[in-house]
Amino acid sequence: MPFYLIISVHRPQHMAVCSGIVDKRKVALITGVTGQVTFSICFFTEFKDGAYLSELLLCKGYEVSFELSEYTGEVVALGTLRLLDAIRTCKMEKRVKFYQASSSELYGKVSSSPQHECTPFHPRSPYAVAKLYAYWIVVNYRESYGLFACNGILFNHESPRRGETFVTRKITRAVSRIKMGLQASLLVLLSFFF
Repeated sequence: MPFYLIISVHRPQHMAVCSGIVDKRKVALITGVTGQVTFSICFFTEFKDGAYLSELLLCKGYEVSFELSEYTGEVVALGTLRLLDAIRTCKMEKRVKFYQASSSELYGKVSSSPQHECTPFHPRSPYAVAKLYAYWIVVNYRESYGLFACNGILFNHESPRRGETFVTRKITRAVSRIKMGLQASLLVLLSFFF
């Protein structure tokens, strides 16, 4: 039975959305609140039947990455490299499947929409540059060492699991409160935008 290992750095509270998706008997969640993904150890060897490794190395996002650019590079770019090195060093290339979650921030300043596989990357923040490094180091390890390593470029999306700090969730919550008689109108919410 394969084992799923999800690595979340800096924002473990957001991993709560996984609670209804995954079978807890087959999933381990490693979180590092400080964001120090500095290990290159052979923790994979205990997974005899292999593992699916999802890398969700996150920082606080676009704006904060300018204030903490070195930290962003350490967590996002080098964190991915260290995970790939651990797979290779432990000789688990044939037993671990690795997924790296990239961001639409890779595209940055685009000249056409929608984006597709051939759209050039033009990252515009330290976060996007770090994600681009992570993207290409996964490609490099896949081609150089034969790792089962995949990239995904994730765009913003709407879902019932989306955090309440996003504007769409604020609006839907306000509509719900209006229907329940707990709020009079959307005007309070709309004043936020002006």
